[in-house]
Amino acid sequence: MDRTDGLNEDLLLAHLRGETDPETAARIEAEAEADPALRAELALMQGLPCALSQGDGAAEGGWDRLASEIERTRPANLPHRPMWRIAALFLGAVVLVQGAFLVVGGGAEDGPLFRTVSEAPVEATLAVAFGPETTAAEIEALMRETGANIVDGPSAVGLYRLVFSDAAVRAAAQTALETSPLVEIVAEE
Repeated sequence: MDRTDGLNEDLLLAHLRGETDPETAARIEAEAEADPALRAELALMQGLPCALSQGDGAAEGGWDRLASEIERTRPANLPHRPMWRIAALFLGAVVLVQGAFLVVGGGAEDGPLFRTVSEAPVEATLAVAFGPETTAAEIEALMRETGANIVDGPSAVGLYRLVFSDAAVRAAAQTALETSPLVEIVAEE
């Protein structure tokens, strides 16, 4: 801690070790005579090495003492096999079973085992671009009216992919979309 008289902790420790010049040592001694707080600080600093060296190895072996205390106070009824290992084994078995199911099969042999959400039959899709002022509510009403569902979009050029339940519904909806003032482009995919 820095003091107002210019004496800092390093200088005081050097004085206690006898490493200061006679002029500085005389100054520190004179200050200590006049200042009881400085005397107390010097006494504390002088006693620290002695206190640290005593106390059944306080400075040395602290970690060993802590580890032995932890070991001594550990409950004797702790399970030897942690629960996380059992859970990890169980989850590993589940992953292996699922992987085997996907590899071995469980679906038709002639087609893929999965289908993406946006995948739709080619004959029941259209690509549309809505007008710039068209609101989400107007688009939603138009989708309900035509029986369309948006499955993708907008693309980089502003097109949405619409899917219909079958080709007949798509044909009727295409006519309605082409005549709607809300739609700028209708394209077959």
